[in-house]
Amino acid sequence: HGQAVATGMVVEARAAYKMGLTANDLSIELANILTDLGFDLYVRYSAEEIYHYADSVAQIALKKYENNVVLLWKKWNCSS
Repeated sequence: HGQAVATGMVVEARAAYKMGLTANDLSIELANILTDLGFDLYVRYSAEEIYHYADSVAQIALKKYENNVVLLWKKWNCSS
């Protein structure tokens, strides 16, 4: 879990800079600190692969949420 958090911190710092949300790109300094602490920050997937996976997970979560709402609706005998 710590590995994923460390990598995410660097990716998000870089993204924030690229989006103009921060004046300085702190991702390099952050990556150096985390690497010195022993974290392997190599990202093994492309941005497209990560986006596709995240979108798939979001769709599954949304469907699960919608199904739970329907089940509660039926349980409480609510009319539509």
